[in-house]
Amino acid sequence: MSAQAGPGAKVLEKLRSMGLSDDFCPVPFFSTIFEANGKVCLCRQKGNEFGVGDIRSQPFERIWNGEKIRSIRAEFLSGNVRTCRSEIDVDHCNLSPEHLEYLDLIDLKEVQERLPQRITPNFNGHCNLRCEMCHVWKFPDKIYDQIGFWKKLEEEILPVIREIDHFSGEPFVQKDTYRLIRLVSRINPQIIWSFTTNGNWRLKGAIQEHLDTIRIRNLIFSIDSLDPIRYARVREKGILARALKAIEDCAAYEQERISRGLSSLGLSVNMTVQQENLMDVPALVKFCREHELRLSIRTVTEPRHLSIERLEKQQLIAALEHFIECMPPKDLMRTYRITKFILDQVSPIDRARLLVLFQQGVLRK
Repeated sequence: MSAQAGPGAKVLEKLRSMGLSDDFCPVPFFSTIFEANGKVCLCRQKGNEFGVGDIRSQPFERIWNGEKIRSIRAEFLSGNVRTCRSEIDVDHCNLSPEHLEYLDLIDLKEVQERLPQRITPNFNGHCNLRCEMCHVWKFPDKIYDQIGFWKKLEEEILPVIREIDHFSGEPFVQKDTYRLIRLVSRINPQIIWSFTTNGNWRLKGAIQEHLDTIRIRNLIFSIDSLDPIRYARVREKGILARALKAIEDCAAYEQERISRGLSSLGLSVNMTVQQENLMDVPALVKFCREHELRLSIRTVTEPRHLSIERLEKQQLIAALEHFIECMPPKDLMRTYRITKFILDQVSPIDRARLLVLFQQGVLRK
């Protein structure tokens, strides 16, 4: 399956118009992640194990233009991408539609003269769930307080950034989230926010009061199954009914926000596919269509024992055949990423046969 046929087609067209490689990714040029354990990382796809520096031992400016991140930028500028090869091949993550606006804003240089335009402030790992594919909840608290980073944030970083993307631990149970919202509202209220949440909270009081004060691009709910038992196995301590109620309440709140001239919430769902929930894809795609929610489907690659890569090839084939048989064309198109992942795991003969079936499924009336 070609990336050109997927949702990143406009980004691909833009890259080519700029004379950049199809594999180019702007993320190392505009974004950085501050992890709770002190690591400074690049993006969601590489995860919190892939650091480019440590804020406890290095000034942030040195990390932002350090040898490791300059090397990654050089790969993308040259078109000879090695560091992110597997992520681009599997997910085409470099073609995320949200990259489009930044392609006109970044400096195409190894050394960046200005600070990042987007930050992810995962300042602590506090979470109310214990997801089996995540260990962020084990990370320490208070590192950024201990090193005095909040002062730098207030004086140097927040005044110049465009976006905050908060996704680690559970943002809405962390005191740092509300502290940061209050700081941004005072210093740079034009910053736009994205949150990724497990939804195991109630929309009331402090949460809504703080959301009222900021511009929001995305409010993304991590929902991996509509089966309560499977959901709880994937997201230990999680209650599916609570997360679905949070989505329902946020949909109503979004309409009320808009009526007051505030931004929408960009309500979305992330599904992380692993062995446990592979067959739940059709139901979740249908749910998102019926509730007019955007959907992103990605596969677990780490820890590897959870990945669908470990399934028998025949199980993967049966799963994709099931998707093609039971899903209407528009729903089937939304499985683009997981379909490509499965096709990459099977033999060339099976891949060709399944690709024909998929194309027929997308075109059927």
